[in-house]
Amino acid sequence: MSKKIFVFFPDGVGLRNFAFTKFKELGEQKGHQIVYCNNTVFSLK
Repeated sequence: MSKKIFVFFPDGVGLRNFAFTKFKELGEQKGHQIVYCNNTVFSLK
């Protein structure tokens, strides 16, 4: 069963800490849809 996971980045520190994890890769391997809300000035690309 696929789940939708919502990830909110309120600041650059949260974005930086998240960038060094394998969360996205693991979630996609399990078939989950990951949705991001980036409230920082930094690009997610």
